[in-house]
Amino acid sequence: MADILNSSHCINRGVYNRDFVQKVINQPEQYMTALNGSRLWHLALLEYWLQENIDG
Repeated sequence: MADILNSSHCINRGVYNRDFVQKVINQPEQYMTALNGSRLWHLALLEYWLQENIDG
């Protein structure tokens, strides 16, 4: 997931705060959603979808 979030596409898109992304990558267990889901998963899933469907 770090590869997706640290990709040039993700960085250039500018959707995410890079400092926050690095914190989530470094300590994913500290960043959970209200339903105990992984924020890392949510961030990476959206970025993966954007890369597959928008960037081609």
